[in-house]
Amino acid sequence: MKKECLVIYSDGSMVRKRGFLQVGAAAVGYHEGVEVFWGKMGMGGRAEVYDAEMAGLKMGTSMATKFIANHPEFLNIHYIDNSGYIQEE
Repeated sequence: MKKECLVIYSDGSMVRKRGFLQVGAAAVGYHEGVEVFWGKMGMGGRAEVYDAEMAGLKMGTSMATKFIANHPEFLNIHYIDNSGYIQEE
């Protein structure tokens, strides 16, 4: 990938542990294979996995916007929402 490229990955998940639903979202940004930002959040047991997916998308976009404001050299942003894709690359 080009040097001026930022790659963002986000995801949401829902699992059942000890009879309780746990829903959460996360996002991470990479530049040249180095993690440059990350975030995660729990969403409680009433949220759906779709809510978590959207929260991860918003989180990744928000962090990327702040990161790029301080790094105007970035010309390309690649957004990925599928861990299978990353594992194939």
